[in-house]
Amino acid sequence: MKKIFVLVLSLYALCVSAQENKTVLAVSGQSRLKVSPDVTVIQIELNSTNLDYSKSISALQKKSGDLKAFLKGKGVDAKYIKSENFQVEKQYTYEREARKYLGYMSHLWVRLEFQNNNDMANTIVNAIGASNVDAEVSIEFEVSTAKQDSINNKLIELAILDAKTKAELIAKTTNQKIVRIDKINYGVKESLGVDEAVMYERAGMMNKSLRADQANFTITPKDVEQQTKIIIYWQLGNL
Repeated sequence: MKKIFVLVLSLYALCVSAQENKTVLAVSGQSRLKVSPDVTVIQIELNSTNLDYSKSISALQKKSGDLKAFLKGKGVDAKYIKSENFQVEKQYTYEREARKYLGYMSHLWVRLEFQNNNDMANTIVNAIGASNVDAEVSIEFEVSTAKQDSINNKLIELAILDAKTKAELIAKTTNQKIVRIDKINYGVKESLGVDEAVMYERAGMMNKSLRADQANFTITPKDVEQQTKIIIYWQLGNL
């Protein structure tokens, strides 16, 4: 029994020693893709100012209703027209270093989102101008959720291939071989500098004074670069 115990203890010591002496290589795999936005987003800001709180809101509601009715009359489907944010704040001005109260200003942001369509964008911008609604407009471009999911999968696949290529090169150059993967970290902060799993920018044209006389334009959104990083820990062994 004593011999068996000594043998087991010796084997355990060898395993611990082997684990302590193993070489682990941490490699950051990176990938980048150029992506064409496929969604147009038009943000419309409506404002109303009145000394009376309720009248300010009522006037804003009328502007919103008039705008939506006009858009629908121009063939814009109601499903594209969504109210996004609402805010009321007090307005002041200064005259001869004295603060003067102007009343309550109500803000309403309306969001229109649809697949890229220049005709639709022109219709909406013209409708806003022709409706006589005092609206401020911005246009930007985004990547749809369905397309983003597909892009994310491709980015991960390319990042893993990049990490594998780097690991194989390092192992070969140092006269070692890859034994197995020890650990994979994705989407977590690491000492190797990974802050986000997927990073992407938005292509946009922001113009707070876009009016009907500037319509009938052709917008071609620029491609945006999306990237991701993944860290793979490889266990190396001698050739």
